[in-house]
Amino acid sequence: MLIRSVLSRPTQPGGERSLVVFTTPTTTLVTQQAGVIRGQTSARVKAFIGAEVDFWKVERFQQELADADVVVCTPQVWLNILNSG
Repeated sequence: MLIRSVLSRPTQPGGERSLVVFTTPTTTLVTQQAGVIRGQTSARVKAFIGAEVDFWKVERFQQELADADVVVCTPQVWLNILNSG
């Protein structure tokens, strides 16, 4: 699995860690794919769905991303995250 391969790459001490962003076209697939990734890896997976994250502040996004190895969301949610700062 590509996600497992990316996350297994060694990082330098103090170096940046990998964050895998997996986008799907629908919220139903966000939930489904997040479950599959959780079942197939030991990665910390976060599923972001628009109705849940629309009103998060930048600090909340930063904390959620810091606590994740893999983020599963729709392309629009990811665009909103990028635009939030």
